[in-house]
Amino acid sequence: MRYAQPLLSERQVEILHVDDSPQMTSVTADCLEQQRERFEVWTANSAADGLALLEDRRFDCVVSDYELPGRTGVEVLRSVRERNAELPFILFTGKGSEAVASEAISAGVTDYLQKGSGLEQYEVLSNRIENAVGRDRATHHLELLIDNLPGIVYQHLDEPSWPLVLIAGDCEELFGYTARELQQDVHLAEEAIHSDDLAYHNQTLQNELEAHGQYELIYRV
Repeated sequence: MRYAQPLLSERQVEILHVDDSPQMTSVTADCLEQQRERFEVWTANSAADGLALLEDRRFDCVVSDYELPGRTGVEVLRSVRERNAELPFILFTGKGSEAVASEAISAGVTDYLQKGSGLEQYEVLSNRIENAVGRDRATHHLELLIDNLPGIVYQHLDEPSWPLVLIAGDCEELFGYTARELQQDVHLAEEAIHSDDLAYHNQTLQNELEAHGQYELIYRV
């Protein structure tokens, strides 16, 4: 999605880091803000303080340790997911194990990163935050586009039968079929194309994808 990177570079990224060590939150905040000028890091040294900040402010990403006073990072994640199912949440912990990773994945963690001993870990963490926030913003941008587009939006897989994985908009008015019908049988969309334009549509699509990886078509339905 070519708009994901500009959106990220133009806007501040507000990060909440939760860790029981004040030294760790201080070092992490300094390193992240040095790595990326657009990063602004808020810190909390307990789960309660972190959740209180989430009530008061809007954050683009949460980074949390696993071992916190009174609660685990996964318990914090579950609380966050009750309020926001999509907010990027990265478990950044020294307690690495398959059990912790499995628990975090089941709770809906966005990413999982084990703490290291060098400064390189903060570059890795910066990249993970940037990627997670970029995906989240691109998704919201696409949803806004779909909601406001006076037509339809679709996405299909480039494989035999070209199965549709997303279709939204007023499909029935344009094609005479519902989105569900088109997803169940993608050939219905081909049947809706005017017979005089069908060969042009199929040949142009294939040629342009092979030559340029994208295409633009105007045809009748």
